[in-house]
Amino acid sequence: MFVLLAVLCAATASPARTTSSSDRSASAGRDYVRLADWARINQYTVRWLVRDRTLQLSNRWARMVFNVDPRTEPRRAEINGVEVWLSFPILYQKGAAYIARGDLEQTLTPVLSPTPNRSGKTVKTICLDPGHGGKDPGFRVGANEEQKYTLLLAQEVRDQLKQAGFNVIMTRSSDTFVARENRPVIARKARPTCS
Repeated sequence: MFVLLAVLCAATASPARTTSSSDRSASAGRDYVRLADWARINQYTVRWLVRDRTLQLSNRWARMVFNVDPRTEPRRAEINGVEVWLSFPILYQKGAAYIARGDLEQTLTPVLSPTPNRSGKTVKTICLDPGHGGKDPGFRVGANEEQKYTLLLAQEVRDQLKQAGFNVIMTRSSDTFVARENRPVIARKARPTCS
């Protein structure tokens, strides 16, 4: 999958509200938040699509679906019909689903409440994230691997963006593996220059 991340020069927007410390859990050293509590605070209704397997959060602006069954892929989610991969799995303990705070802050909030670009400021830096790479070949058809084509496409887009005057950062520029949770970190490290 090919993902384009724009690193914007923007004012800080008010992020979605989180929950109190009593609504939190910890697993493998990560801070987790009870998904139903976060949903209530942020005015989402919660309902099971498939009991103990698929949880939906929705309001008039957004619909999110989370896999909570550890036998399936508990990092796969859907936001308004678009498949999204979380950095950490959804935890399901004692009838409650928990999401990693990092995924709330780095995956959900930027999609649900994007930071507006300050008036008069233009985007100068763009981060391209060619999916897969290294030990993760992606989809294969014969000898053709997705990792090769996502990189080729990203390199072509990079060249065109540079010709248009943008500063371009790549999460990978060769056949190397970059963990999913490190990809947004690379994008954020690219401090944009604004004009």
